[in-house]
Amino acid sequence: MPITIQKITPDDWRVWKAIRLESLKLHPKSFGSTLEIETAWTEKKFRDTIESNTIFGAYLNNDNSLIGTVGFFTTDNPKMSHKSRMGGMYVSPESRGSGASHGLIEAVIEQARQCSLQLHCSVVIDNIPALKLYKRHGFIIYGTEPRAIKIDDRYYDEYHMLLDLS
Repeated sequence: MPITIQKITPDDWRVWKAIRLESLKLHPKSFGSTLEIETAWTEKKFRDTIESNTIFGAYLNNDNSLIGTVGFFTTDNPKMSHKSRMGGMYVSPESRGSGASHGLIEAVIEQARQCSLQLHCSVVIDNIPALKLYKRHGFIIYGTEPRAIKIDDRYYDEYHMLLDLS
């Protein structure tokens, strides 16, 4: 399945909205936001979010459909400018195993190498496929955050992971 990885633009807001809401619906404990919050977002909010962040998309070459996304985040704070963050990783269920997740992570790592000494991410500790994927790309666990995510009355711990780019 040939895939192209490229930055999502504000004009892609509709397809990004669809896959983002799908990710929040199918895997609520893997994201800091909620389906209820982002369903209420306006077109302007989706466009502004894309405009103010770097979000990569995995597109199928045969029909240009968006099958996966990941965000890359930095800060203007000079004390923390050596660090960047990867978040919001998602590949649609029917496209898992296609290599899209590897391509998305590689795009983030390439972007991070241009401006960071270390790339961080977090993963719910029972998300074994994501944990294995991140480790395959060189991320190491450096800490565990108890009760990082709360859904209803249930808490989920997260591993904090780091890729040293120096």
